[in-house]
Amino acid sequence: AAEAEKAPASSSSEEDQEAMAQKVEDLRIKGNQAFGRKDFSAAVSSYSLAIRLDGKNHLALSNRSAAFAALGNFEKALEDAQQVVKLVPTWAKGYSRLGAALHGGGQWAEAARSYKA
Repeated sequence: AAEAEKAPASSSSEEDQEAMAQKVEDLRIKGNQAFGRKDFSAAVSSYSLAIRLDGKNHLALSNRSAAFAALGNFEKALEDAQQVVKLVPTWAKGYSRLGAALHGGGQWAEAARSYKA
């Protein structure tokens, strides 16, 4: 009896990338849950772990910016928001995070400009 032909196994590098992407997403969701409970420090921790694994994850950076702003750390919120805008310059929410960080830090004129961007 002939053996059924098997689909080629995906390379371990593809599997590793998928596992990493899932871990990043799981950490981001965990951060979202903490944010929802208003546990902003835990949210920052989860988002930071996600960012450590994928430094170009604009969603984790954006969410961490919001969590930093909620903690009153507008300098860190601004750093993340600026990174989001660099990574995805067409994403409106990045400019919203930027404006919120600038506004929170008392940089009114710059905040107004970022909301218009």
